[in-house]
This record gives sequence, structure tokens and C-alpha cells, in this order.
Amino acid sequence: MIRIKCTVAPYASFVVAAALLLALPAIAQGKRPAGQHGKSEAKVVNVMTRNLYLGADLTPAIEAPGLGAFIEANGRILRDVTANDFPTRAKGLAREILRKKPD
Repeated sequence: MIRIKCTVAPYASFVVAAALLLALPAIAQGKRPAGQHGKSEAKVVNVMTRNLYLGADLTPAIEAPGLGAFIEANGRILRDVTANDFPTRAKGLAREILRKKPD
């Protein structure tokens, strides 16, 4: 049995979950009940998107012709993800979010 410990996934999951939690109040505020004349107030919601690149190309593992090539490709993927250091990149993303202040 092969076990691979990946420390990047928890950070990525945290960033996605935090973004969703931060967006919920703005979404809820934007859905106000209709006024006296059946018109609802429009609210502008400022959003921010970023591509949270995993840090590796998954194609070699997906296209691997056999188990040996698949294992080798996954080793390269894990090394690439580790080398791309998502925790450090996440700090920069957090600073940008604080600076831009999206809803």
C-alpha cells in the first residue's frame, strides 16, 4: 500500500471555505424583500476571483499508460506542488483580499 501525505489540500480547502463564508453575508444582504411597490432595492456586490493554481500539471498522471508511469507522474506532481509552496502564496492572497476588501 502506498501512502502519500499532502499538506497542500487542507490550506486550499480552508481558503475556499473562508471565501464562501465571507461571501454569504453579502449575498444575503443583496436579497432584500420587495418594497411597497413590488420593487426590490439593488445592491452592488464587489467580488474578487483568483486562480488558485495547484502548483503542478496533472496531465502526466491522467495520461499515464501504466501503473509505473502513473506512480512516477504522481511523485513529480507532489514534488511540484511542494516546490510551489501554497502556504506562502496564500499569505500574499490574504494580503490582497485585505487590501481590495471584496464583499
